[in-house]
Amino acid sequence: MKYALRALRHIRNAEGPALWRGLMLAVLVMLAGTALLGLSGWFIIASGVAGLATGWAGVAASGISVFLPSAGVRGLALLRTLTRYGERLLTHDATLRALALLRVRVLEGFARLPLHRLQALRAGAALNRITADVDALDGIVLALFVPVVAGSAVLIAAVAGLWAIAGPVVALSVGAGILGGAIAAGARVLARARRPARLGECAHQALRLRLSEMMRGQVDLLFAGRLAAAAEHALEADRRQRRAWLETAAHERAAAGLTGLGGLLAASGALLGGALLALGDAGSAAVAGLGFFAALGLAEITQPLLRGMVEWGRMEDAARRIFGRSPQGEAAEAPGETAEESAARQGESAQPAGAARARSAPPVIACRAVAIARPESPAHPILEGIGFEVSAGESLGLTGPSGGGKSTLLTALAGELPPVRGEILLEGRRLGLLGEAERRRRIGLLLQRAALIGGTIGENLALAAPQADAAAMEEVLRAVDLWRVFAPAGGLALRLGEAGSGLSGGERRRLALARVLIRRPALLLLDEPCEGLDSDTARRVLSGLRRYCPQAAIVIATHRREEAEWCDRTCRVAP
Repeated sequence: MKYALRALRHIRNAEGPALWRGLMLAVLVMLAGTALLGLSGWFIIASGVAGLATGWAGVAASGISVFLPSAGVRGLALLRTLTRYGERLLTHDATLRALALLRVRVLEGFARLPLHRLQALRAGAALNRITADVDALDGIVLALFVPVVAGSAVLIAAVAGLWAIAGPVVALSVGAGILGGAIAAGARVLARARRPARLGECAHQALRLRLSEMMRGQVDLLFAGRLAAAAEHALEADRRQRRAWLETAAHERAAAGLTGLGGLLAASGALLGGALLALGDAGSAAVAGLGFFAALGLAEITQPLLRGMVEWGRMEDAARRIFGRSPQGEAAEAPGETAEESAARQGESAQPAGAARARSAPPVIACRAVAIARPESPAHPILEGIGFEVSAGESLGLTGPSGGGKSTLLTALAGELPPVRGEILLEGRRLGLLGEAERRRRIGLLLQRAALIGGTIGENLALAAPQADAAAMEEVLRAVDLWRVFAPAGGLALRLGEAGSGLSGGERRRLALARVLIRRPALLLLDEPCEGLDSDTARRVLSGLRRYCPQAAIVIATHRREEAEWCDRTCRVAP
């Protein structure tokens, strides 16, 4: 429940004024509908009673106004139509705007995750979190909050009005019947429909994920002979989804029956109470009709609640995933600077000016007795006593066996993994004291798995440098020996498929490298940048890299002889 309340609070904070205006219109819609039926019933019965008593020609002489009630019926019908349109427009617009903002916050939360957690994410699961889970939250407002609040207000107002007009018997009969039916339906649905709603949503997300993975990897699955098995895997999720939805629909029908029974009891009680009034006064027959038809109108206020109650389990789980352990819930705001870090930074900046002038320029990156552990086992360092310095214009190659920790060391040098012991300095400042924005501006990191987007070459480069013009993009593509490949095929306008499909492995690798280089960072951390390239192409890329970033400090994790020979010196990394 608390996560659903957080979702509601987020929507209220984002679009509060529009949401409250829509809620007031929802109250008017229900009031207009109830008053419309009540007034119509009163008018029909009052006219019939007058006609039976004095003849139809004497209805006007009986004192009953024909024009005023008929005008009221038309006015209420028009009011109901207009307020319904306004309520839907305001509440849906406010909810969709708030959820669009929430999607951005979820995406920002993913971006703030440590690198090792980002690498562990499955793209399909993350996409489901951003789309399906956020979409499920609209029901918290549209199917629960608005109907519950507006329906409660209308029921209280109607009971008070009937008490004043028709007496306590009719009013209490109507209120007890409507409220009792809603409570009985809600209790049954919440007890029995929560589980199938959750299972249906899980199966729905599994179906989306399996279909997307099957479509994306259909060529590999076909060659491996696993395409039929993957299709059956997706169909099984579809069957589970259908079973859950059928069970949910059955519970919804049962809930509709309970609310209908409550409405029937309310109408019967109003009719019985009105009949008792009419026995004493013939004029009270019209009042009895007002209570009966008002009960029928009030029975409609429970109908919008049915879908929300049935899907409560689905919405509750989605809210828990979004506002519980999700990146949006954990990293809604970037962590601030601690007092110790602030004091250390101020101490660094408070050194005498003479000492700063006397000291030579510090190395771009320096490791001092660094110990590094993998995130999953922080108590057991895989690297101990790492120490080196790389100044501007120098390059260092990290060599060693596969799995020895070279990639993990690059992650630590990028500030994404704090060392267990020792310190890492970037241009003389402790790396942990730098904000994320400054680290990303000063450091360029090329991972083994670098993702491209489905779009043009220019759009892929613009992800790293939105302000770069065509000339700058062409220059960096020449540096990685790609312009001669792209120019005949359309240059920067060449469009790639999903995840960069349409390029060879080596071309994708070089395009990812170009995206890192285009910002000209002071420190380049490259994990096997020439993977998938032949020796001649690798040498051209390395030569172009240094021409493009002549003053950058470069650290390369490598297995290739060409890369190791190109570096000014090497450092062996092993557990």
